[in-house]
Amino acid sequence: MQTPCKINGGPMARELLLWIPTLFVMAGLWLGCGQQVDLTPTAPSAPAADAGEETPAATPEADDKAETNNPQLIANPVAKPAAGAGARSLASHLPKKMTMLFSANLKQLLDKGGYKDLLESDLFEQLMEEVDDELAIAILKDPAASGLDITQPAHVFMNVTAPAEEFGEPTVTGGLVMAVKDAATLEKIINKIIAATGMPLRVTDAQGYKQVAMEGVPVALGFTDKVFVVVGTSDETKVGGVPAMLKARMTGNTKPTADLAKHLKKKYDLAAWFDYAQLMEMVSEVVGEEDPAAALMMDLYEDLTYSSTVSFDAGAVTVDFSGSFGKKENEKFANMAGKGADAALLNMVPDDSILAFAESVNMKAVRKMFNEDFLPILEDNDEFGEVL
Repeated sequence: MQTPCKINGGPMARELLLWIPTLFVMAGLWLGCGQQVDLTPTAPSAPAADAGEETPAATPEADDKAETNNPQLIANPVAKPAAGAGARSLASHLPKKMTMLFSANLKQLLDKGGYKDLLESDLFEQLMEEVDDELAIAILKDPAASGLDITQPAHVFMNVTAPAEEFGEPTVTGGLVMAVKDAATLEKIINKIIAATGMPLRVTDAQGYKQVAMEGVPVALGFTDKVFVVVGTSDETKVGGVPAMLKARMTGNTKPTADLAKHLKKKYDLAAWFDYAQLMEMVSEVVGEEDPAAALMMDLYEDLTYSSTVSFDAGAVTVDFSGSFGKKENEKFANMAGKGADAALLNMVPDDSILAFAESVNMKAVRKMFNEDFLPILEDNDEFGEVL
C-alpha cells in the first residue's frame, strides 16, 4: 500500500531549507487529515492592487491630526472597496518588501481538523469551565463571532533585520492581515478587549479606517469594513513610527511580485514564502565579505524566493515546495533538471516506507555551471589553487 502523501515540486533549489516542508508535514500529521471542504470564496475582500506601488507611509504626526474623539462606527463603510475586488486582494495590504510570509486558511483547517466534533466533546465542556470570560467562550465556540472572515486566508508578514550588536537579538517588524466580515461586531470585540486590559486606549477615526494606536506603543491595529490589520515591531528605534506603519498597510496598494502572486494563487491550508536574499543578509557576518565566494553566492541568490504550501486532503497530505530565481539563474537551474526518476527504482522501495525521495539531475548542466561560476574563484584561492 502506498503512503497517502503526494509531493509536488516546481524548480527547486534543493541544497537549502529542505526542513520547511518537513515541518509542514509534521504540522499536518498533528492536525490530522479531514474531509474536503468547499474552497469557493464567499465574499470579496480588501481593495485590489492596481497601481503596483505602495502608498507612502505617513508620519505619526499626520496620523494624530486625522484622529477624532468619536469611538463609534460612522454610518457609511469606513473604506469603500474597489470595484471587482476579490478574495486575493488582501495581498494589496502586504508590504512590498518582506523577509517571510505565513498564510493559513483558518476555516479549512478547523473543518478538516474536526473542530465541530471538538465543540461537542466532553473535553471542550471541561475546558470551558476553566475559562471565565464570556467573550472568549463565544469566539471559541464560533470564531466567526469575532467579526473576522475566517473563510479567507490570514497572512502574517515579517521583516527580520540583523542585530546592531554582535551578540544582540535580531529585530522583527511585521503584522497580520485578515478579511473582515462584520466591522460593527469587530469594533465591539475590540472595545471589550480594551476595557478588560484597563489600558488608556480607544478606537478612533483615521483617514479612511478605524484604528487603535498610541504613541510609544509598539503595536497598533486598524480596520475597515473589508480588512483588519495589526502591525508591530521589536525595534525600539522604530516604535515611534508604528502609526505610520499601520497607515501604510491600511491604505497601501501593493502589487505582489510575480513569484509571490503565483504563491498566493496556490491551493493551500498552510503556506510559507521566504525571500532568501534577505535571510542571507542575516548571516552575511558569518559568510564574511572577504570570502571570495560570497559575492558570487549573493549574486546567484539575489532574487531567490521559496514557496511552500500544504493541503490536508481526505487521507492525504499534499505538499508543494519550489524556489524561484532571477531570470538568468532560473535558466541555469532549469537546465539541470533530469529526465525523471527511473520507474524501476520504485520496486526497490519497501512497502512499509514512511517517506521516499527520488532525484534526477542533468550533470552536464551542473558541470557547466561549476566550470563557469565556481572554478575561477577556486583557482584564484591559494589553498584550493594548489589542489586543482
